[in-house]
Amino acid sequence: GIPTEESLNILRNGVKLVDDDRPCSPSKVKVMDVDSRAGLALIDIEIEECKPSQVQRMLQAVEHEVISIKRIQFGPIQLKGLRKAQWRELSKDEVDKLKLSCTKQDAPMKVGITGEERSKRGSSRKRQPR
Repeated sequence: GIPTEESLNILRNGVKLVDDDRPCSPSKVKVMDVDSRAGLALIDIEIEECKPSQVQRMLQAVEHEVISIKRIQFGPIQLKGLRKAQWRELSKDEVDKLKLSCTKQDAPMKVGITGEERSKRGSSRKRQPR
């Protein structure tokens, strides 16, 4: 359904997930489009942390269902043009921007990255014994 202003404010202020002891960090939430006939809304959510299935669980906590979800950005990295499960190498400039954003306390992330996706990018390497 279409979220009420009360539901949106709960998301903005840090919703408590059913199966987690602590609430999520506050999020930036904006309704982008509403289809009143279908009872659907397109919502942009900017999160600063990444718990597994966090966006789906946040919306479930305010009694809303996620029909579709799309990551659009990871920190300063835009994900335009990438299809589901697709990846690409980062440019040196993107790596530098990402490192810089990790040192700032106020660097929001619009999306998270799962362990499975990390391994697809080759960043999980096993150490060789010495």
